[in-house]
Order: sequence, then structure tokens, then C-alpha cells
Amino acid sequence: MKNMKSKPGIARAHPEGAIEDTQRSPERAARVSDASDARTESDSSSESILLNHLDDIPLAVLVADLEGRVVYLNSDCAKLFGYSPDEVLGHSIELFVPEAQRQQHVNHRRAYSAAPVRRLMGEDRVVKGVRKDGTEVHLEVGLGVMHTSLGSRVFATIQDITQRRYYEEKLRDANNELAGKNADLDEFAYMASHDLQEPLRKLISFSELLPTDLDCELNDEAAADLKFIIESAYRMRRLVQDLLTLSRAGKDELRRTSVDLGQCVTDALSALETRVREVGAIVQVPGLPTVDADPVLTTQLFQNLIGNALKFVSKETHPVVEVTIEDGDDGFVFGVKDNGIGIAPEFHSRVFGAFRRLHTRAEYDGSGVGLSICRKAVERHGGRIWVESEPGAGAHFRFTLGDD
Repeated sequence: MKNMKSKPGIARAHPEGAIEDTQRSPERAARVSDASDARTESDSSSESILLNHLDDIPLAVLVADLEGRVVYLNSDCAKLFGYSPDEVLGHSIELFVPEAQRQQHVNHRRAYSAAPVRRLMGEDRVVKGVRKDGTEVHLEVGLGVMHTSLGSRVFATIQDITQRRYYEEKLRDANNELAGKNADLDEFAYMASHDLQEPLRKLISFSELLPTDLDCELNDEAAADLKFIIESAYRMRRLVQDLLTLSRAGKDELRRTSVDLGQCVTDALSALETRVREVGAIVQVPGLPTVDADPVLTTQLFQNLIGNALKFVSKETHPVVEVTIEDGDDGFVFGVKDNGIGIAPEFHSRVFGAFRRLHTRAEYDGSGVGLSICRKAVERHGGRIWVESEPGAGAHFRFTLGDD
């Protein structure tokens, strides 16, 4: 073979991988050509079988080559855009893109074709499509790529999310409106409670000075009436102060910092020291961690929960209050547990509402705002609060503080 000279001819890939001179072996060249055609037909047939199965998928599916030409669309996709397959096969996929966005889509498509990967379109930006009748729809598009011997194919699963977008926008608008009304309500509550304090202070002061100014001893009926006025004014002042505290709990800036919860409980107990001594309570406090929280709101939270535990006990019971801590699925779960009168299950949610009372003022004093303040304090930290209780079995108020 060393004296053989090669002659001009057509070189083709042999099924076994050898390169042959087809002009020297016409019979063999014909066999190679037939084999190549057979492989092409086989590949085309395999792709057709795969594409036909896509019609069973309950989603709109479109397949294109890397040049953006439509290779296939299933019946759901044809129905979504209003075209028959014959109208779009071989056409650019920009046919389904609103005219104003087509050039931008061409740039996106070319960038994707250069480095095709799995991705979801529509999460971070609005993706719109256009139907045959010109109506536009919001879409969520999942992209994937498959490499075949006939070339790379881009598979797109398409969902019409127009209705979902509509309701999301309606919900967002409603939430914004509600947030605005809540902010207005908080502002009103803050201003009203702030402005009411001075008149109440004067009412109490002058009522207490009245017996002296009269320069005489009041009869029993007048003295009882005056006492009623003063007590009512004090009760109103406390209510206004609680309303102001509630407003501030939702209004003041949340100042997250590294907070020693043990110190928060100590500060809360210091504020409740007289009450703890009067009722002979036992308060058990475990070791508590340092967390990222607002120290003022957190101290107020413990003070209100412990204060409730001291208050809602039967007369013959000495309060035993336990601050609790457990590991939860999303971090620490804190709590305040007591041996008080308990709460019926049907009232577990109601107790966190503002000015919601389960007992008369004669039975247990208070404005009914304390637990509402607790709920606001917890929710502003991104946590949640709930109660576990049965009548006569005490109550266990538990809460989280978000990302602690």
C-alpha cells in the first residue's frame, strides 16, 4: 500500500468509524450512505416518538431549536396561543411574544442559546405572551435543554398565570390599603391617648382637692360619689396609658440588638416586685440565651405575661410562675407558665384581642390590653404567640421571636 495514491472523492463517517475513499469503492460508499440515512431516519423517528409523548403532559409544551424555530408544540400549547401546529412549525418563537418586547426577547434567547441551562422564567420579572387574537397573557415558563444527534432542543413548559397575577395584585393592593388604614388608626390612637392624659390628670387632681376647697366635711353620699369619680378617672387614665403603650408597640421603630433575655426577665420582675411580694408568688427563671431582639418590647412582653400570671389565680392559691424555654423546629420557643384559673379552648384566640375581657372588672382588674401588646411585640419580631390552657389547669403562654 505504500505506493498507493489517494484520489479526489467524498469522505463520510463509516458506521464503525473508518474513513474511506468513496470514489475507490462505490458499492461500499453506497452502503455507508444508506447506513447514514438510516441513522438519520432512526434519530428523527426517536425524536418524533418523544415529542408525541409530550402531548400527554397536562401543561403547554413548546420545543424549539437553538435558532428559536418552533419544532413542536403540544395541544395545550396550541390551545393557549390559539394557533394550529401547522401555522407555527418552523416559525420563530417571537411569534408568541408581544411586539414591543420581541427584540429584547431575541437578545435573551440568544444569550440562553449560548449557555442553555434549566431555569424558571417569571419569578423575578413579568413574562408576557401574545395569543393569535392579540390578547396578552402573563406566563410562567420553565426552560430545559436536550442534546440530540439532530441538534439541541430547548423545551419550554408554559403556564398561563394571568388570573393568578390578577389576584396577587388585588391582594397586594388590599394589603397596602389595610396597612395604610392600620397606620392611620395607630396614629389616631397615639394622638388621642396622648392628648387625653392631661385632661384626666386635671380631673383627678381637682377632684382630690374638692373636699379641701369646700372647707367642709362631705356627707356620706357626696363622699361616695366623689370617690367614684376619682376611681373612674384613675381607671380611664390607666386605659389611656395602656392604649398609648399598645400604639407604641406597633408604631415605634424596632431596635434589634443583642439582648440578654435573662436581664429582660429581671427588669420585668423588678417592675412587678411589689405585686410579687403582695401575692407571695414563686417565680422560676431558667438560664436564658442572648438573642437578637428589641430590649424594650421584649421586657414589656415578659412583664405583661408574668403580670397576667400573678393576676389570674384563685384567691386561695399562691401563684407559681415558670419562665420556660424549649428547642423548636425554627429556633427557641419561650413561654410563661402558671398555676392560675386557666382559659377555655374557645377563648384561646380571643384573649389576644385589644380590650377583650373574659371576666368582669370586679373579678379581675385591668383594661384587657396586656395580651394584645404581647401579640404586637411578638409579631413585630416576626414570631408568633399562642396559649395552651384548660379551665382550672393554669395557662402556658408560648412565643417565638422570629430569627433569634
